Amino acid sequence: MTQPAYIIGAYGYTAQLVAAKMAESNLEFIAVGRDQSNLAQVQQRFANCVGLIVADCQHAAEIDFVAKGALVVNCAGPFNLFAPELISRCVAVGAHYIDITGEQEIVRHSYEHHAALALQNEVCVVHSMAFESALTDLLISRALLKTDRKALTAVNSYYKLGSQQMSPGTKLTMKLANFAPNYIVQDQRLQPLLQQMAEVPQDLPFDAARIVPYPEVIFAFERLKPQRAASHFVLEPDSNLAFAGNFAKMGTNNSAQQEAIVQRFKNVQHVGPDAAARSAQDFELYVSLLCADKNYVEAIRGHNMYEITAALVVLAVQHFAAQPTHFGVLSPGQFLGQKGLDWLSNNPYFQFISLKSN
Repeated sequence: MTQPAYIIGAYGYTAQLVAAKMAESNLEFIAVGRDQSNLAQVQQRFANCVGLIVADCQHAAEIDFVAKGALVVNCAGPFNLFAPELISRCVAVGAHYIDITGEQEIVRHSYEHHAALALQNEVCVVHSMAFESALTDLLISRALLKTDRKALTAVNSYYKLGSQQMSPGTKLTMKLANFAPNYIVQDQRLQPLLQQMAEVPQDLPFDAARIVPYPEVIFAFERLKPQRAASHFVLEPDSNLAFAGNFAKMGTNNSAQQEAIVQRFKNVQHVGPDAAARSAQDFELYVSLLCADKNYVEAIRGHNMYEITAALVVLAVQHFAAQPTHFGVLSPGQFLGQKGLDWLSNNPYFQFISLKSN
């Protein structure tokens, strides 16, 4: 890939972090969004922004700029609402697609509706190239090197987050979370998330967790077909994320109500965490793969979740530039392969935690 990537929603909070990281790696992009003046500001700020396109990517008539061989980096969420037409266009014309979604349903939809054509057209569709859920999927790839896949029964992830300060896009996504189905894996099938309190974690340094719907559950289901899989927030007495949101109900799919929430949200000025706040954000992430009677655990501790997302997107863009050889709807770990495992071991954002596994 030699042409610049398209960044959709280029003036958004995380998109600008992505643009800055791309500049550090001498990667050019074309800014895409609905507001001409905001796009112009992006072009003025970033020397690696080599063009701009005014378009609403919800509408098929406005995305004919996406052509065969292009790379689309979608940072415009919520993705359940805004991404379907764009993904369909990419797969149909032979353009690669990546996004940073933390939503499950758009990921499940891609596997069900786009996997065959993406493979046929030699296209990569890679969702969730972000702190949630790319890190988990990469840790799963690392754990799989030590496990017997045939004996795998359960895949679980646990987030212990030290800050609840979110980007504007994350806040809006949380508001719309229940307008689409949310899932866990039970009995080797995707099932509705109806109960958030989880079983007591095994071999992990905490006692309680609450199930939350992250895309790594869909990736685990498609990659490994385990008997059980879920993603969680760790609950502690002093946790500022103990509320964890209420996800335990099925989607209502009321598009008019969703649009009204989006419009109300846009009428209020929202500011994401600044550089100092991002740097102070800390987390621990645990991934548990249960194989027969042995529990394989991979764990990391680090900081700066939003810049991790930006770094992962740049890693993906660089991987596209090297010409991918595997196509279809791919999880982040499947797409990045060894490059992703190498990145896990050599980055400035986190360190591995040593835990005993049973």
